[in-house]
Amino acid sequence: MWPLLSTGVGLGLIDSLNPFTISAQAVLQALVKKSYHIWYYIFGTFISYFIGGLLVIFGIDKFFSTFCGSIMAEYSNIIFSLEITLGIGLVFLGAFLLYKKKKASPSSNKKEKKIAPPKSVTPLFLLFLGVSNTIGDLPTAIPYLIFIAQLVEASISMGSVLFLLLIYNIIYILPLVILFFLYIFNKDKVDTTIEKLRKKVANISDWAAIILPTAAGMFFGIHGYLSLFP
Repeated sequence: MWPLLSTGVGLGLIDSLNPFTISAQAVLQALVKKSYHIWYYIFGTFISYFIGGLLVIFGIDKFFSTFCGSIMAEYSNIIFSLEITLGIGLVFLGAFLLYKKKKASPSSNKKEKKIAPPKSVTPLFLLFLGVSNTIGDLPTAIPYLIFIAQLVEASISMGSVLFLLLIYNIIYILPLVILFFLYIFNKDKVDTTIEKLRKKVANISDWAAIILPTAAGMFFGIHGYLSLFP
């Protein structure tokens, strides 16, 4: 068990350096009404990662892959046609957003920039964001999947599996906990840094809202067409 524990600690430390999860908390930390509310985000991250690991261990991924495979085999033409339709819709959405951005006058852009950002976010929103972000990260969590594979192969009790999984997930949220305490003791300095980051993110988000749906639409459209007409 000790080799598994040391492996879990090492992989957990590597996995914990997730730039998206950490940067999201850095921005959210300045928007919470009360500082401790950020623990809803941390808890959402922890519990969804932990439960996600359990689901992988119990083979839920195999069930979904089999289920999706049977659906694809029977309704592939309909699914790929819908994929092409979705792709075209997303491309048109990107073109419409680009048109709106170009149509907007410089004066209206200045007025938009003067609008204050939201003063706070609710605990429920923080919990939802922590869960949804982590679920999105699960398929690409290579260190976590490696560790889970080792747990499955090892001949240890379920109690030991749960304990090791718990330790891994505590290590995974460690940077988030450290960031919380850094914010508490350096609030003014962190707020200034986050405000600069928020302005940069706001400038990027306008173009991201145009580029991302357009790129996704092109991908879905091309993939659906090539799958439907190989």
